[in-house]
Amino acid sequence: MAAPEAMWRLLEFKMYDRSHRVIRLPVHLPQQQIIIYEEGREREALTRGALRNTQLTAWFRLNQEDGNAREYLYSDIPYNYVYANGTWSKRQRGESKVITRLYSVSPREKERFFLRVLLLNVKGATSYDDLLSYNHVKYDTYEDAAKSRNLLQDDTEWENVLNEAAITETPGSVRQVFSYICMYNNPTNPQELFDKFWDNMVDDQYETKEEVIGVISEFLTSHNYEIKDFGFPDIKIPMSAIDNTKDYRGFSELLNTEQKKVFHAVLDNLNNNTGQVIFLDGPAGSGKTFVYKAIIEYMEKINKSVLSLATTGIAADLLKNGRTVHSAFKLPVPLLDTSVSNLKVGSSQAQIIKNAHLIIIDEISMLSKYAFNAIDDVLRR
Repeated sequence: MAAPEAMWRLLEFKMYDRSHRVIRLPVHLPQQQIIIYEEGREREALTRGALRNTQLTAWFRLNQEDGNAREYLYSDIPYNYVYANGTWSKRQRGESKVITRLYSVSPREKERFFLRVLLLNVKGATSYDDLLSYNHVKYDTYEDAAKSRNLLQDDTEWENVLNEAAITETPGSVRQVFSYICMYNNPTNPQELFDKFWDNMVDDQYETKEEVIGVISEFLTSHNYEIKDFGFPDIKIPMSAIDNTKDYRGFSELLNTEQKKVFHAVLDNLNNNTGQVIFLDGPAGSGKTFVYKAIIEYMEKINKSVLSLATTGIAADLLKNGRTVHSAFKLPVPLLDTSVSNLKVGSSQAQIIKNAHLIIIDEISMLSKYAFNAIDDVLRR
């Protein structure tokens, strides 16, 4: 990023404008819609929320009353109807300036996730029960209803991916491929997939099935997932998922004089437990990232946890297990003076931050003052 663009971002000038209106449609289970309430008036808000239609429940009612609406998917309704005061009414103009999106749902919210799959594929549903029914059979879960409609893929594609990885990659890489499949591709049976390929994930360091599950669990946790979300037992192993064959001293010996000053300043800070914040400044190409890598490798060698962050995805990719600041601290985009972190106290990601011996943030100068405020709020919790 060039200096003018960095300054533009620091001054929080607009980077874009809007040509279309984006309409986001809620996906919620029965009686689980979002309700806004004031303290002391919770019961009143619950009563009001139960009586008021959301875009989804209003869509069900529209399909009951308007036969023409049944030819549209839930995601297509805003192109043809306008939602106001709990009712969808026929749109008169402006359909070409509308973009619709259903709110994303994590596969960890299993029933809500499969409800979203049905809403993306079933036209004209008149109720939740209608979505559960197919060919005169009412299913108990939305997952079963989606399967009955052949809306779910089997795991053949992921078996082919793991077969190729087992032939060409190391066991550690196979473990990572399996983890990414679980996190981002929603396999139908993660345990069965693991049982077929776990022996390809074994190396000299992790030899038993329990150890392999344990190291996969650590990797998933570092990405804010839990292995139990995929049907596995939550196994903890008394070892860290690091490569013990490396010698950090060989890496640090490649540092120049100025880089070594930073390296030893960080070590002194850790050894003395001072909690000091250290800023590293230098022009592009001066070796800042190289210093970070040396520190990260050293921390792994002494079995200390380090959280490697950056303000951009490109910079994060240069760090081992790197993530963006917004992802780690659950910061909204864009950040405003009223923005706060969405990180839940007591969550697995909150525990990772709390237990980290060291937090590295690359390109920290690009963060706005609101980001600093939100990060400071998280660290003080």
